[in-house]
Amino acid sequence: MIIRKATPDDAEYLAQACLEVVRFMRKGDTDKFISGFPDEVAPEMIKWARDHAASSDKVAFIAEEPEGNRIGCIFGRIEESNMPMAISGEIGSIPVCWVEPDHQNTGIGRALLGEIEKWFLARGIHHLEVAYMARNAVAREAWTHFGFVPFRIFAYKEIGE
Repeated sequence: MIIRKATPDDAEYLAQACLEVVRFMRKGDTDKFISGFPDEVAPEMIKWARDHAASSDKVAFIAEEPEGNRIGCIFGRIEESNMPMAISGEIGSIPVCWVEPDHQNTGIGRALLGEIEKWFLARGIHHLEVAYMARNAVAREAWTHFGFVPFRIFAYKEIGE
């Protein structure tokens, strides 16, 4: 397995991986707040992915087999913490991590996380935040296994309709 920094040419795969995360979440107890997510890769998703591959404060990494088959990815960005009073300065945020189903539980997620941690550390970032849907038990288990500890819950309420 090879972990490499994504390029703008990887944008379609990266966008497709984000869509696969949504499809995975829809297989379980569907949360009404993901019902508005697209069913197909949209141009704005490709643009979002391309921005991560071509920015100085955002990044995406790809895991691929020696033959070049992409088998996972992770996105990161530098931003202000959701808990600015608790953590001074900027943090590293990981909005998406995806490993293809046939390659899950093989160390790819940990390898992607290790690479993005090095990227953040090289930029002076020492705190990471991840976000995942509350009903996504697989994500909760994976991030806990990687050493993340939940510290704040974001809740949504639909009003005015």
